[in-house]
Amino acid sequence: MAPTLNNWTLLFLLAAAQGLFLSLVIFSRKSKVSNLLATVILLFSIMLGYYVTYWTGFYLLLPRFVGVLGGLTFVFTPFLYFYLKSDKTHYHFNLLHFIPFLLFAAYYFGGPYLNIKNDSFLSALVAVAQCIHLVVYSLLMYPKDAVKLAKIMKWKRLITFSFMGYTGTFLFYYLLVWTGNLKIEYDYMISMASSFFIYFVGYQSFRNPDVLKTLEGNKYSKTQLTDAASLSILKTIENHMVTNKPYLDGDLKLHQLAEQLSLSTNQLSQVINEQLGLSFSDYINKYRVTEAMQILTDPTTAKIKLIHLAMDVGFNNKASFNNAFKRLNQCTPTEFVIANDRGQSITTAESKTKVPDYSRNIAN
Repeated sequence: MAPTLNNWTLLFLLAAAQGLFLSLVIFSRKSKVSNLLATVILLFSIMLGYYVTYWTGFYLLLPRFVGVLGGLTFVFTPFLYFYLKSDKTHYHFNLLHFIPFLLFAAYYFGGPYLNIKNDSFLSALVAVAQCIHLVVYSLLMYPKDAVKLAKIMKWKRLITFSFMGYTGTFLFYYLLVWTGNLKIEYDYMISMASSFFIYFVGYQSFRNPDVLKTLEGNKYSKTQLTDAASLSILKTIENHMVTNKPYLDGDLKLHQLAEQLSLSTNQLSQVINEQLGLSFSDYINKYRVTEAMQILTDPTTAKIKLIHLAMDVGFNNKASFNNAFKRLNQCTPTEFVIANDRGQSITTAESKTKVPDYSRNIAN
């Protein structure tokens, strides 16, 4: 039967090509940490391309050594682990993690010369090893306790859970194989799910390039703030924001707020970024939106025009006010007013509270 492509394999070929492009984009950032993730995407894309040659029969036309690509799960998994474990204090990488792939390669290339009679058993053993390998790394990547899970960044949780999803689909594939229930359609669907999980990891990095900068730790390397000092500064910032309301100044800049607090801009930015997970502009806008919400819910001031309200709370135009308001409350100021007039509650992005409460981040 001559090798052929169908709609499914064409789709996977396109996905592999997109993965290669995404890896090149991430590599272009020239960051040691981002290179780890780019390697994950690159290796998975290569492996997916190999799967396409298997499904279509083209692998019969290729040199035998190309088949070693089927063991790339032993390679890109450690790279993802290194990526998640690297932080602003160290770059994580250890060659010992690649021993399983070296053993697989030795088996693959040495098998034909060893006159192995029960090759199917060894193939099954390799599959079991791959499954165990993925499960072990899923456990290594997963935070060990709920407190730690709550503290790590959202993107990191998404990446960890995405890899666990990939592991789940991989195990399900071999469950179908070993129970004799695998059909080519199931193989396609499982591979599609696996592709989604892996490329989602790359997409998260592509959407959040600042995460990689944070991991490398260059931004705040000169501030050397301890956790206790950072929390103390945060409390000072919060008191100043509540008492003096500097956010009402539409021209407020990072350096101006830092001067008011007798801090360096690096210190101020670091505390807001690390303790609250916010940029300076998002932090200031949350206070402005909260101020606007208080005005809109006060019967004596609720009828103020929105453009005037935007200016009064520190926004320089209505568009930025609307965008910030909707990002916090999942509704526009107009929708908020209508709901408030009807006595309806508004579910905000701040866990159903009208006023952002950062005090939970401050040590008493």
